[in-house]
Amino acid sequence: MPTALEKVLQMKIVAVVAIHDAGHSDALADAVVEGGLPCAEITFRTGAAANAIRIMAKRGDMLVGAGTVL
Repeated sequence: MPTALEKVLQMKIVAVVAIHDAGHSDALADAVVEGGLPCAEITFRTGAAANAIRIMAKRGDMLVGAGTVL
């Protein structure tokens, strides 16, 4: 089974997202997966980031990471 890093390297592109409403997480995940990019970095620039990551990670059909964590 490939590691997370190996999966990212295979995809070559990671969507970087600043989401302001965690309620939009599923729709966002649907869009990136349907667009052939099942990988997203959710930036921690908004208060919705942690919940968005939880929601998207539960799906199981995409790789989700956290960005801008200080």
